This record gives sequence, C-alpha cells and structure tokens, in this order.
Amino acid sequence: MMTCIIDLEPLQFGVVVTLKEMNGVNRIDNFIKLCMARGWFVSKLDVQNQIDVYARAEEEIKFE
Repeated sequence: MMTCIIDLEPLQFGVVVTLKEMNGVNRIDNFIKLCMARGWFVSKLDVQNQIDVYARAEEEIKFE
C-alpha cells in the first residue's frame, strides 16, 4: 500500500460576469450584493477606462 500526501495551496482565480436581463431591468446591484454576502470580493470594471489607460501607456514620448 502506498500513501501520497500532497500539500495543496489555495487556487487563485477570477471570474468576469456579464448580465443582461430579458425585460431590461438592471439587476447588477442585487447580484453584487449577493456575491458580497457570500464573502466574495467584487469589483466593477469600466472597460472604456481600461482602454484609455492602455492607449496612454502605448504613447511614444520624445525627449529633446
């Protein structure tokens, strides 16, 4: 008989959720509250802001 002991570390992961309600009712705030009640860390991402930051980071700067 062979015994194998494995020391497992917590798995780090992220989830991106996009919700669209059939009747046009915005339920994202309720969803976020339910996730936070479970102890999950929730952060909203502003996609346009992320695009702007990326574009600014890619600008070429010329020093004279």
